[in-house]
Amino acid sequence: MMAGAAGLFLYSILVSQLLARLRLLALPATISAMPLWFLTVFALQWLFLTWALTMTIKIDPARRDRHLAGGLIWHWFIRLRRRRLL
Repeated sequence: MMAGAAGLFLYSILVSQLLARLRLLALPATISAMPLWFLTVFALQWLFLTWALTMTIKIDPARRDRHLAGGLIWHWFIRLRRRRLL
């Protein structure tokens, strides 16, 4: 949600600049600014997910397939079982 809010912020700045400086109509300004919103959201989500995955588990390149989504869930389940939280 934070990535979406950041994307919306940049989108609104770009649309207001297009409307004020270039005197575009509202529909062309909003449609032409949408790719910035989507690119911002997807880039921030990718950066956060990449950072989150590298911070939680040190990924061994030889066993990369084990660290996909199912492997992450299983890893955290085993970790909680060892601490006797489950």
